[in-house]
Order: sequence, then structure tokens, then C-alpha cells
Amino acid sequence: MVLPLNIPAHPYFTDEELVAFCMANPDLNVERDEHGQLHITITPTFLLGSSDNSELLAEIALWNSKFKAGKVIESNGAFFLNDKSMRVPDVAWIHINRWNALSTAEKKSFPHF
Repeated sequence: MVLPLNIPAHPYFTDEELVAFCMANPDLNVERDEHGQLHITITPTFLLGSSDNSELLAEIALWNSKFKAGKVIESNGAFFLNDKSMRVPDVAWIHINRWNALSTAEKKSFPHF
């Protein structure tokens, strides 16, 4: 379930403000869509969904382990996209060249892709 979050006094967060908001609220799963709308993702998932997510993560991790082509990111890793959204996917894969181009500070935050 995804719930929209409206903060009337502050209708839009910059990327830096969004990161600060997420760090100040570590128990919330926050995403921002391409229109600037914040969303809170309610967890946990049902067992079937969790099982499917685990299988997907395992398949991508096994493939990546074989080819050493990048880094696999699980469901707690967030990043900004070109459309100004910030997403937290169930699983993501980052090509090794993009990973190596990230600074240590970017790897310890939410990088822009």
C-alpha cells in the first residue's frame, strides 16, 4: 500500500531536504514521484509477495555473481532519477562503471542516476 504524504507548509522538497527528511524518519519508507509528490510505502508485504521479491533478488544476485558486471541493490536502497523522482525499488542493478563513478559520499546517500 502506498499513501500520499502532503505537507502544506512545504509542498516540495529539494533533493537535499528529502534526504534529510528520510534520515530524520528512518522508520518510514519514502519515495517521491516525478511530480514531487511524496509517498509513504506501508510494509510489510504478504508472504507471497515477499517470496517473489526474494526470488527476484536471488536470481539477479546469482547472475551478477557469475558475470561480476555490477552491484545488486536490495529494497532499502534509494536513488534519484532524471525525472526528479526518488525511488526505492524491490531490487535494482547498477552497472559496475556507474557504481565505480560514484563517490564514497554518494554511495552513503541517495545518488542521482
